Amino acid sequence: MSLRTDYKDAIYSGNKKYNMIRNDDGTVSFEDKTTYYEFDDTSLFGANDINHTNETLNRILEMQADGTLAINVRGLENAPGSVYKDDTLVILSSGDKLYRGTLKTLANYLARVSPKFAEPTDVYWGNGSWTCPADGFLTVKVTSSSSASYTLTYISDTKNDIKGSVYGEGSGGTFTTMFPVYKGVTYKTNYTFNTGSIKAIYSKLGQ
Repeated sequence: MSLRTDYKDAIYSGNKKYNMIRNDDGTVSFEDKTTYYEFDDTSLFGANDINHTNETLNRILEMQADGTLAINVRGLENAPGSVYKDDTLVILSSGDKLYRGTLKTLANYLARVSPKFAEPTDVYWGNGSWTCPADGFLTVKVTSSSSASYTLTYISDTKNDIKGSVYGEGSGGTFTTMFPVYKGVTYKTNYTFNTGSIKAIYSKLGQ
């Protein structure tokens, strides 16, 4: 069930008016005698409404706590805020505090402060080397030569410590491996045999 969004203010002229009724037990009660121009159930907010609101908020908090509540940050940060409506409500948490805003204001904020995501790129270094700019992953794709029965490639750092290897059997095939790479570390091809081509696709952590 959706939360109600059709509430309206009661409309009346002047001050509200009440009739004071004296009860037999010595107490008094007040009867609303205001003349309303507009007043119905959309002007009332009662226990059912607040319970429903709190139940919905509790579900959001539970999803946030167990990691199932997520926002597609890439989609928000790359799109202009104008595509989002100001009346789309979002609730975000930071520490033990909740913040309310709209999807449009969130998109504008992320577009201003979020780092732009770069697309994975081929950084293969040939006979040289490549220094990783930020922690991430390297996917090495090796195509064996057309006359080879197998291909073998080792990727190492400058200390010749092997960080990844690709092995495959058959001619003209493409074989792949993936391993983590770290900021500031320089990588090179330590050994390659029966190779037609090599690609090294770098993906920054978080993409």
